[in-house]
Amino acid sequence: MDYEPLYRDLAELCLADHGPAAIGWLERGLRHNLVHNKGDDANFILIDLASAHLQLGDLDGGLAMLTELLRQDPTNIWVYRFMATGFSVLGLTELGQAAD
Repeated sequence: MDYEPLYRDLAELCLADHGPAAIGWLERGLRHNLVHNKGDDANFILIDLASAHLQLGDLDGGLAMLTELLRQDPTNIWVYRFMATGFSVLGLTELGQAAD
């Protein structure tokens, strides 16, 4: 059974209530993906983790994660897409516009 969507759904429920348990659910999803799916979705889960940190007010942690993802792969279009579309929702509009 593919548990990753369940972990992501649980994380989203926690984030709706600004609950830090969201981080744990996403980390479980990442571990599951690494063990059972050879990390094929790891980058997307890491972007979700960075987003969760940002939503919970951990700007340094979330931005550091995104920076590291781009350092490892500067061509990762999904990180730029998240920054361009997600930052405005998080009050980081000017930073998101710079990612366009």
